[in-house]
Amino acid sequence: MKEKMRRNFWISPEIECMLNLLREVYKIQGNTATTNYTFIQIANRMKKRGFPNKTAAQIRRKWFQMKSAYLCYKRGNVERLLLIPERFRTTIAEFVDTEIKPKYRDLSPSPEIVPSTPPPPPEPAPVQTPKPTINTNSSSKIREPTNSTKPPLNAGKAIRRDCRFDDFLMRVKQTHKIISNDFTNMQKILMDFEHACQAERDAKIVTFIKNINYIAAVLQGHVVPTVPYISDDGTYSPESCVFGQLINIGSILLGITIYIRYRQIQQLYSHHPDLGSLLLRYNKIAFWFGLASCLGISIVGNFQETNVRIVHFTGAFCCFGCGTVYFWLQAITTYMVYPIAGTKLYGHIRLGMSLCCTILFILIAITGVMSHILFKGDNPRQWYPSDGGWYFHVVSSISEWIMATIFCFYILTFTEEFRDVRLDHPELSFISHTITV
Repeated sequence: MKEKMRRNFWISPEIECMLNLLREVYKIQGNTATTNYTFIQIANRMKKRGFPNKTAAQIRRKWFQMKSAYLCYKRGNVERLLLIPERFRTTIAEFVDTEIKPKYRDLSPSPEIVPSTPPPPPEPAPVQTPKPTINTNSSSKIREPTNSTKPPLNAGKAIRRDCRFDDFLMRVKQTHKIISNDFTNMQKILMDFEHACQAERDAKIVTFIKNINYIAAVLQGHVVPTVPYISDDGTYSPESCVFGQLINIGSILLGITIYIRYRQIQQLYSHHPDLGSLLLRYNKIAFWFGLASCLGISIVGNFQETNVRIVHFTGAFCCFGCGTVYFWLQAITTYMVYPIAGTKLYGHIRLGMSLCCTILFILIAITGVMSHILFKGDNPRQWYPSDGGWYFHVVSSISEWIMATIFCFYILTFTEEFRDVRLDHPELSFISHTITV
């Protein structure tokens, strides 16, 4: 599994091998032009040198990423230089600064180019000296002959041809740039649309799962339709069976997600030790708080409020409290791994969600306790305004629903970063001598 996950990350020996092969290819072909065939050659040679996990597309993407990062650094964007490991910055600068630009003027004949075997110069025509005219007047003047040299006719035509050729190449470059920008913008719009559709689809699935218990509880008359607690929808049978089953499945899937995030940060640190050991400490603490939150979710679904109140409230506290701590640690981790992985936008979004969850958790704790103290009715699941503590109950239940929704959307923010991760089956080893291997 470690080798499979390494395919989507670049380690220092792979980058060094790629740059050495680029230098060799440049020496063979005599210029720095890179085509798709160039990267296919490099991928084949890297497989022969012990790096079989890199395809031509990945090599091309990595090369242009480092090249564009250095160009952005030269234009003043210092942060982009962090995308290039420090030991390879000099090599990338050497590649980019010594890149051979094609000289388009050499493609057409020019009058300034002197041929290797110049033809013999034409013999000059004999100059006829006219006879001087003598004026009969007292002041006689003799007209001297004048020799005027005219430029060759072919020189002007060649210069005009060069100018037209340069204009044509300039127009081709501008058209190519416009088409490339349009294609890049279209590709970005399509990717954003795909991500929005996927997020909306996942949100609808989560909402549908929540509404199953709510609709069943309302139709059975077990809760009041006006903003009940989430756990109140799964207190009585048959909705408690569906609620417990879905909660157990959700807690397992959430635990797998937390584990993948934990392994992802570990892999990032193994390839970039300069991130600091503090990242590993935060990652491990966040992992345990995330598992505690999953355990709390499972407890809430299996121990109903009417049966074991203390255990149910303990599970709710682990779910929301430990989950909020996990969100804060993940927001800090996002800022620490930038710009190697993730973006600042996701860091800001996670930070804002963590702040909202903290405020809502405090509201749930305070208003929930106050509502139960002021409650004068018989059944908290059938809570009416005349039973007392109604407004505290509404604030507490609304805060709980909003916080649960934020939990779902927070986990969805890992979608973009999980696209670069592939998790395979764990390895299994035989340790018993009764099995013949």
